[in-house]
Amino acid sequence: MIKTGVIVRHLMLPGQNEDTLQILTHLESHFSPGDFYISLMRQYTPCHKALSHPPFHRSLTELEYKKAVKWLENSSFNGYVQEKNAVGMEYVPAFTSSENGSILPQVLDR
Repeated sequence: MIKTGVIVRHLMLPGQNEDTLQILTHLESHFSPGDFYISLMRQYTPCHKALSHPPFHRSLTELEYKKAVKWLENSSFNGYVQEKNAVGMEYVPAFTSSENGSILPQVLDR
């Protein structure tokens, strides 16, 4: 368990692998391995309007995630990866307010 320090949590998005690799490469070129840990988050779950906007209408593919994991393994950074079962609506926050009920539609309809 980490008690002090920094974790850079990167939520990977479907179809955006090149962006992920650019971000990781940027971090590697500007920071030292001991500065922080990298967490490659794969739990993007499409919902609401994203369902009709490719590539955001789907979860990450195994290949997309494995490319980033391979980069992390070949880097000098320490980090965390997630199991495939970390994806699903059960991990999406309810986004509710006791005053207004569900606020998710209000936020997404803007």
